Amino acid sequence: MNRLRTQLLIVLCHALISSGAGAASTNSAASGSIKEELQKQNFRVGRCNIATMNISFRVNESYGQLLVNGRMGWTSGANTPADCLADTTYIWVTLRTPQGDRRYLKLNPGQTLAGAGLGPSGSTSPSWSTLFCHVANDSSRCESEARTRELIGARLSYEGFTVVAATGSLANMARNTGGTGTQADRMALDSRLSSAIDNAFIDDDSGTGATTHSGVVNNTKTAQLAVKNIITLLSSSLSQYTIPAHDCESKRTVSQWVQVNGECQINFRSESQHNFLCEADQVSRPIRATSNVTINLGQDLAGPAIIKQSNDGWSALVLALNQDLTVHTEAKTRSDRWQITADASQLGDLELVAHQLDALNGFCENK
Repeated sequence: MNRLRTQLLIVLCHALISSGAGAASTNSAASGSIKEELQKQNFRVGRCNIATMNISFRVNESYGQLLVNGRMGWTSGANTPADCLADTTYIWVTLRTPQGDRRYLKLNPGQTLAGAGLGPSGSTSPSWSTLFCHVANDSSRCESEARTRELIGARLSYEGFTVVAATGSLANMARNTGGTGTQADRMALDSRLSSAIDNAFIDDDSGTGATTHSGVVNNTKTAQLAVKNIITLLSSSLSQYTIPAHDCESKRTVSQWVQVNGECQINFRSESQHNFLCEADQVSRPIRATSNVTINLGQDLAGPAIIKQSNDGWSALVLALNQDLTVHTEAKTRSDRWQITADASQLGDLELVAHQLDALNGFCENK
């Protein structure tokens, strides 16, 4: 009997060990990962001519957090310095799901000089529901967490990538060309950036907006040029600003852009992204905040645009409003000002935007 009992115990032990091993294997199953390399040749990013760019990126999971790592290396084309691409360069990768749907994946690679090979890895930890987006835009609708996990483990096809970068100060570029500094010079920006303008215009069905035909008077044409200059600057050198990390917050990236309706109505939008580092479980939590406001330049401004400078390395353009306007955020608020912030090196471009806004204010008040 003892011998039989011993044999039964041995069999039970083997069964328990086998079932435990099977459970451990199931729980540690990987949710999938992405590792890819892409190349693009002969294209332009703002004022930078790119001969060749290679990117390498990985997407995986670590302790429940989504990790995206990206690197880039590039060689310069004609009339392009090695440091032309700023450290605010980011990349939208275009891909297709197994069902044929087009989606976009954002990378923030580390800065590197032309000809230096693949640069340092830039790492982000976005939320699961902001990885695969329907449009290459930070405010776009994106896939749910469940769908994202499914796509990371699926067979995706890659169609290419688009590079977006805040280049050097356009105002400084204009000064370096030996311009005279007259109003005509300040109103005429680098025409090579005009492709950034088209997507910022809202169609005006009234027939009285930013149309160009033989009946438009000269000051309206000047106003339209001022609007284009504002859009160009906020689509390039003023499109992003980085706030250094401190205390419980990681480096914060602030993106800024505009849309216009005619010459006198401008929609300003701002979005900030950073990680909160002091959660009780010691896991960083990504935070994204957006805000936008629509300003009528003929009615809502309380005075000229104000330029502020800080000893901490930043500058700001402040628009004082003559009434509290609705600022659309996650919770609607009202404010009597709007601020555009930039690195101190972009002070010239902020002053140029202020000049254009003041000119438009006068035009719109008399319109």
